[in-house]
Amino acid sequence: MGLIGKKSSQRPKPKLVRVKEVKEEPPIPSIRDPKPKKAIAKRPRRPPPTEREKLLLRYLNSHKEQQLQRTKTYLRKRTLQERKDMERQLTLKQREGIRTIELIQKTQDRFLVEGATWNKYLESVAAARRAEERRSRQIGVLED
Repeated sequence: MGLIGKKSSQRPKPKLVRVKEVKEEPPIPSIRDPKPKKAIAKRPRRPPPTEREKLLLRYLNSHKEQQLQRTKTYLRKRTLQERKDMERQLTLKQREGIRTIELIQKTQDRFLVEGATWNKYLESVAAARRAEERRSRQIGVLED
């Protein structure tokens, strides 16, 4: 019948034969003729650190560690839920301060986008505050 009538699953598959590579091993050096060793130049050793140096290093390392911890806490982005939890814990005055800061940042961004300078904005805020103070004084005078 041959290969024509058989299905692909019935066909004899060619066998793969792996050929192992023969590595040439370097000749084993005899004990009688050892290689001449090169002279290695020795560096002068650093003397062991004194007590003062040890203390100074310990202080510097602890200081670096503290700074690293601080920056890590600043850089860690808080989730919205964490922010809400923190805000709940804060007193009313602190909350107002945070809201004011956020508002200032938002307006600062808006003014930067619009091209107005931040100083102009601060001047307008100061003028508005002064006007508010004047109004409150006038109301106080009228009530008396």
